[in-house]
Amino acid sequence: MEETFGTFNSRPIDEKLLVQELKKPHPLDGLIKLIRVLCEIVKNYAFSDLTEIWSCISELLLPDKPVEARTVAFQFMISCIKGQHAANLGFLRVIFYDCIKSHNISEDFEIKLLALRQLCNDGRDISSFEKNLVKLLSTWVNETVQNLKDHNIEETSQETNNNIPISPPSIPNIESILEIIELDFRSQSNFPSRLQSVVSLLNNVVKFNFAQFEENDIIKLIEDISIACKKSKDVSDIMCCLDFWDIVLLFGYVPTNSLRSYVEVLVLCYKINDQNDKVSQTSWRIMHNLLKNHCAYSTIKILCNYLENSEIVTSETTTILQGSAMILGCAIWGNERIDSLSHTYYIVLSAMNKATKNYRDINVHLEILTKINDLVTNYIKKITSLEWEIILDILDNTRYHLIENKDIYGLDKKILDDLVEINLDLTDLTEVSGFISSYRKLIFQIQSLHISSSFEGPNSRFIDLIQKLRDYVSENTIIMLLDYYDSENALYPSSPDWLVMLVDVVNTFFIKKSTFKIRWRVLKMAIDVYEITKDIYLDQLIEAVILPMLTKLSEENDKDISTYLMDFLIIALKEAPTRWFSTLFKILIQCCRCICVLDQQNIKISSSHLDICKCVISTIGLITIFQHLLYKEDSLEQATEVYTEIIKILEDISAPVVCRLSLLQFMVRMRADNDHRIYFVKEIEKIERKGSVKETYERLWQVPENLQFEIFALRPSPYILSYGSSPIYYDESNSSIDDSHTNNYQKFVVLPLAEYSKCLTDILTNEKDWEIYSYALCHIPSQLSKQHLFCATSEQILNLRACLCDCIKNNRLGEGVQLPSNIKKVDIYVVAYQTLTVLISYHNLFNKAQRDELVMTFLAGLQKWTHSAKTCVHALYICLLELPLSATKMLPNIIIYLSKIITSATMSVHILEFLSGLARLPDLYVNFTEADFKRVFGIAMQYIQYSHAETKSSSSNGNTAQSTDALFQYEKMMAYHVIYVWFMSLRLSDRPKYVTFIIHGLLVANDCAQQVDEQTETCFDMLARFSFSNCVLKSEQSFINQVLLEHGKNKAKSRTWIQGNALLTIRTMKSLGWAEIVIRRPSGKASFLCKLENQIKLEDVDPVTLSATLMTHYNPDFYNIISLPETVENLISQHLETSDVIRESPSNSMDNSKPNNEDAKNKDKHTDKSIATAIELNENNENVNNIETNYVNNVQQVQRDIQQNVNEPSVQKLSARQQQILEDIFTPNLLNEKANIYRKDEPHVDPSFLFLQFSPYPYLLSREVPIPLPDDHSTTRALSMLDLAQVVDFHKIGVLYVGKDQTTEIEILSNVHGSQDYIDFLNKLGSLIRLKDCKRIYTGGLDTQLDSDGEYSYYWEDDITQVIFHCATLMPINLNNDPHCSLKKRHIGNDFVTIVFNESGHDYKFDTVPSHFNYINIVISPHSQRHLSELLNSPTNNTFYKVTMQRRAEMPEIGPITEFKMISASVLSAFVLAIALHANIFSQVFLQSGGSKKVEYVTNWKDRLRQIKRLKERFKSTNNSNINSGNVGNEKQQATTVNAGENQSETNTILSLEPVLDFTRYT
Repeated sequence: MEETFGTFNSRPIDEKLLVQELKKPHPLDGLIKLIRVLCEIVKNYAFSDLTEIWSCISELLLPDKPVEARTVAFQFMISCIKGQHAANLGFLRVIFYDCIKSHNISEDFEIKLLALRQLCNDGRDISSFEKNLVKLLSTWVNETVQNLKDHNIEETSQETNNNIPISPPSIPNIESILEIIELDFRSQSNFPSRLQSVVSLLNNVVKFNFAQFEENDIIKLIEDISIACKKSKDVSDIMCCLDFWDIVLLFGYVPTNSLRSYVEVLVLCYKINDQNDKVSQTSWRIMHNLLKNHCAYSTIKILCNYLENSEIVTSETTTILQGSAMILGCAIWGNERIDSLSHTYYIVLSAMNKATKNYRDINVHLEILTKINDLVTNYIKKITSLEWEIILDILDNTRYHLIENKDIYGLDKKILDDLVEINLDLTDLTEVSGFISSYRKLIFQIQSLHISSSFEGPNSRFIDLIQKLRDYVSENTIIMLLDYYDSENALYPSSPDWLVMLVDVVNTFFIKKSTFKIRWRVLKMAIDVYEITKDIYLDQLIEAVILPMLTKLSEENDKDISTYLMDFLIIALKEAPTRWFSTLFKILIQCCRCICVLDQQNIKISSSHLDICKCVISTIGLITIFQHLLYKEDSLEQATEVYTEIIKILEDISAPVVCRLSLLQFMVRMRADNDHRIYFVKEIEKIERKGSVKETYERLWQVPENLQFEIFALRPSPYILSYGSSPIYYDESNSSIDDSHTNNYQKFVVLPLAEYSKCLTDILTNEKDWEIYSYALCHIPSQLSKQHLFCATSEQILNLRACLCDCIKNNRLGEGVQLPSNIKKVDIYVVAYQTLTVLISYHNLFNKAQRDELVMTFLAGLQKWTHSAKTCVHALYICLLELPLSATKMLPNIIIYLSKIITSATMSVHILEFLSGLARLPDLYVNFTEADFKRVFGIAMQYIQYSHAETKSSSSNGNTAQSTDALFQYEKMMAYHVIYVWFMSLRLSDRPKYVTFIIHGLLVANDCAQQVDEQTETCFDMLARFSFSNCVLKSEQSFINQVLLEHGKNKAKSRTWIQGNALLTIRTMKSLGWAEIVIRRPSGKASFLCKLENQIKLEDVDPVTLSATLMTHYNPDFYNIISLPETVENLISQHLETSDVIRESPSNSMDNSKPNNEDAKNKDKHTDKSIATAIELNENNENVNNIETNYVNNVQQVQRDIQQNVNEPSVQKLSARQQQILEDIFTPNLLNEKANIYRKDEPHVDPSFLFLQFSPYPYLLSREVPIPLPDDHSTTRALSMLDLAQVVDFHKIGVLYVGKDQTTEIEILSNVHGSQDYIDFLNKLGSLIRLKDCKRIYTGGLDTQLDSDGEYSYYWEDDITQVIFHCATLMPINLNNDPHCSLKKRHIGNDFVTIVFNESGHDYKFDTVPSHFNYINIVISPHSQRHLSELLNSPTNNTFYKVTMQRRAEMPEIGPITEFKMISASVLSAFVLAIALHANIFSQVFLQSGGSKKVEYVTNWKDRLRQIKRLKERFKSTNNSNINSGNVGNEKQQATTVNAGENQSETNTILSLEPVLDFTRYT
């Protein structure tokens, strides 16, 4: 054979030889090799006819031949087709096609397909078999699909069982086939499937030969490819099928009968492979082209039919519906919409609507909603009203998936809220999440249109849809729904079923706990409906709407809603009829219970309570309602009910502390006016809050207070009283009982305040919480001061007093209360004593034993606790005035305990002020023994000793600050002041026996200083002056002195000597034998008028002596007080009597309310005339008878003028009360006389007084001789300067009256009169004095010549003090010339202390009348005034005033009114006088010492002593130079004087001076 084929290469091939060779018997392997060689020959050489050769070879295609043989046969066929020209093949093409067509062995399909592809030139040449090729390919497609189905089943089985991937189907001898067709498949990554191979060939055949095919063939192919596309899962297969779809559309047409299948494949491929962009895009591209040709409308109709008529639920149907919706949406309104389509949105939307109605598949609905969202997004303005209605139908049809879907049922979120992210854990529920997103997006788009009023669809349909979806839509959507209801008034009676809809809205959006914004809106809408319609539908609204909203108020956990609901509940309670009040009030009471699951100690703070707990705001609601009910006449029972509930909560120790504290803060502000009408105050007296800032828990109250509630019941309630037994008539203009209206009664109710009083007592005895206990303890005193509030609680007041007294005395106060770390038990007692102090004003309720116990309790405070001593001292001083009998009984013990604590730095000033005030209450110590008086003196001297020791200690340390501090100096000054006033309060006969004790004590006190200080020297001088006499400190020149000495000035001779600490001046008249002796000492000035009894030879009778004797008792300054004698005989007899003051008859004094100024001028005129006449007679030396006659005539004329004025009829008849007031004013006040009643001494002068005045005491052992002063100008000036130094303490104190509602300076200073109580106060404060020509009384700068500062003023004086009161109401005013009242303010503004009688009803501010010198204000306010009926019966017994002190910030605390005090009207003036006097003394010290500048304060007596010493030193040095040393002697041999301790030996002490200084030993 090789030889045969070798010959072929050398010569042309003979076909016959090849046939012969093939027909030879060859083994099969040799034949196969031969044919392979022939394959190469056929490819390279042309043959004229290969039919015979193929006949020989075709036998190998028989089924019984092996695969290799069949393959070689097909290889030869392919080589012939490829190597020979088509013309050379001729009929052989048909033979080849028939062989391929008839060969049905499946194993050879691939090689057979390759042969066919080669035969038709890959579809380009189908000549000779064009009629049958389509059918063949169709058959092959069906076979491939069938094989594909079997392969899928096998693949699925293997994946299930072995989980082993299936490889592509094998091709027999593929290597040889690839070699034959010269394709390098090794370079390809994937092998084409059988379906791809067949369809790819079919695609080329159709592409190049479509016109040669019949329509039925195309229809058949489309159906077959459709089936293949649906069956295959390979993307490549699908893409190959889509290529066929595309070729048919591009190179031919789609038959009408195949259009539905054609569209269906595109829809399926578009939807199923939407995750594969390549397939999806190809499908859409083909569909897009299809919709551009003549089949567009048919295609649209087919797609719509899919949506409208799909009733059978299959997966394929679902996919078709999804794809149809997607394609329709994209084609009609998508981004790649086809403009040539003229279909309206209505057609597509209608189809979609039917699909959603008939086919309840979430995926289909999702696609539909997605496309509708695209439509609304892109073409919102083109959508018609009818189309909007269809869209709303679609939303309504698809809401099923929200309402009935079990997968999302029960979600606790608004699934249609765009702010809520829907995360479903199951992967198969992603379509649910997508559906929710699309649904809510569409809802939001429509909602936005609705809100912007751009929605063209039916609003009512949209609102109905939202109403159905109300449980699922977003917050904004519900707000939109509520806005629609509001704008359409759907919840008001103008709409049908408004109440039903309102109830539904409340139940759905409020009671079911929606978001805050929704609930807040519903709440406001419901309340607005209530407010507008309550007049007609009140009962229906409360029952159907209000009660359901409020029923679970106690469980409400939103603070704002709770507050708003509580406010509404309060409003509802205010307006609710009686039949609804109890029901609503029970809801409020339920909220008062704390439901926090916390320990009681941990819920003290409001912030510690849970939001669900409404105890705090409900408590505030209780407070608000009670205040409102105070002014409702028809709600008296309800007011009592609320009050009772408040007391119950306040008494319940298990109730939250913050609630009880709020109620307590409210109740302690309750007050009652004069008619027992209840009201409340915003501010109460400031109490220092005890407690550290660094507490472990938040402090619930502190100063200033920040209340959680508002106080608005500021005016008295006409219906709620604190006390009463019968209705009273109430007049707005005047709260009084009117007999003409006795039948016009008002309803009122009396609150059971006994329950509240009992509650307060229980808190002070049983309370365990510090916040409640401390607040009650600190604020009870302020409330107790309003006595009209407790008129019906006498028993409880008694229990409170007994409770406090018992707890204090037995140390049981505050038992069980856990105190803060910085609070001591004694601090509680200090505050408790303040309550007891206020209880003093209830002394009318107490019997003698109870009053005694009260005083003993205060006395116990002096003994046990240092911190409470100050409060107790102040309270005891109040007891001296209010409880004199009980205080008198305990007074010796009080003095004893005071002596034990006098050196306490914080108590000294208060004890000394106590003793100073007590000294002016002689009735209290009338039974004092000598030991008691000595204890008083001992207390003062003990402090003096303490002060000297402190001064010495400070000096030794180089610190003099303390010794010059204002308060320190004031205390030391008060110590000496106590000695002065108490010594002068003794009977004259008793004084000498205390001199030794006092002198010894003062020497002991000065012993540490090694010298006697100047104040002690002045005290010695005071003792020498007042031990044997009560004469005043400053002498006044009598009329006889003027006649005798002034008349003969030219004949008089004067000489002055310095003797000890005194200046002795003697002035004589040589011709008459008269002499005036003036002794000037530190404590005062004494004058003596002497007549030399030795007869002097005179030529004539001395007329001057006679006339002077006749005028001895005439004193112009006291003309209005002392009656003029009618005759000389009466004058002489009057001189022999006791000089008692002769008053005018009371009946005459009450005839005129004010003295006649003209009469006063006439009096002064006649008086001056009589004086002038007498002097003139003396000068002319007329006889005595003429003098007497003229004088008597003048006196009688003055009396006739007075009698004429008295007999003038009064202009207006005065009432008895007014007459009493006028009598008190114009009758000389006997306060000073009453103060000295205790010392009814004989009106004589003890010789010892004269001895001491003329002696050099206390320089009795001094060897110094008296120092004469030259009778020259310098001596006269020195004496004048000493006389200018005052011998008594002068004080000027301002008095202001503040009328009702007056708050400004001009209003206050413009007052020219005050109230009746104000006048009573002034009358008891001091004596009325006529200012004009007033010389004896210190007027503090008031004009005494022209009445420019008024005609009268009030003054007070004792032996060493004078006080003038600058009463603003007594000063004239002219607002035209002085609009700022500067004339008044020049006096008031310069007063250190101002007494303010404040009846304005408002708190008086310190700077109301600003002044540079005003340091202290004493404010008196009527605090618990008497009732009108009490006023008629008892003018003063039931009137109490609150007295407080206002002082500059830099001034320290003094006086007993650092905390307010309640003082009765009967003792008010005495109390205020003592306080004002001490305050003014301290103000003087404070000013002169420079406050904190540490400047020494110098008293009047000390200043006089220093002037005398300076004068003595100056003239002593001058006289020593002229005095013989033998007469004077050596200074070292001089006896030790009081103030010359430096000459004393170290062994001597100050106590050695006691025998000399104690003048009682030698007098």
